[in-house]
Amino acid sequence: MGMSLRGWEAGYACFCGSGADLARNEQVSAVECDQVCFGKSSELCGGDGRIGIYQVSVGSCSGNLTQSEGVLFSPDFPDDYPADSNCSWALTPQGGGGGVGVTLELLDLRDPRDMLSIWDPRSGGLLARWQ
Repeated sequence: MGMSLRGWEAGYACFCGSGADLARNEQVSAVECDQVCFGKSSELCGGDGRIGIYQVSVGSCSGNLTQSEGVLFSPDFPDDYPADSNCSWALTPQGGGGGVGVTLELLDLRDPRDMLSIWDPRSGGLLARWQ
């Protein structure tokens, strides 16, 4: 697949691409990405002729997300993920300061054995769990 980036233009148009796609285009000021997202008016999603770019991990089951923003999809998304999957992600933005915010846009746990847990790596404590 090779798609490591996603982006929105003008608040609603979705695009996927790779680092090579990004390298072919000119970077502009974030001020030019001023269109509110149609699905979430508190966030910006690109602009007129401008695509807001975000790191994305599609279909991966583990990794280390180091960007200040990103999106994680379960393996085989939007299809069901494989049985007995045990995925683990480390969210460690560069700079190391402050905490990490997590927003769940879609969480569909169909099997009663499925769960999503968020742990604090420093204390080892469970922060949240959905079943």
